Amino acid sequence: MEDHSEHSLALTQGVLFYERLLVAKEEELQAGNFSREEAADGLRAMKQRLQANDLTKL
Repeated sequence: MEDHSEHSLALTQGVLFYERLLVAKEEELQAGNFSREEAADGLRAMKQRLQANDLTKL
């Protein structure tokens, strides 16, 4: 049970990371070698993984 909690926490932190990237200035994204498209793709993937992780708890 604890493994799911830790995994959910890590995925939630990933979601927050990509959400912050999406509101970052273009210059900040470029400095971090990210594009807005990569940030959007990463956020989508994290949300899918988080949802799948939540479903395994049922």
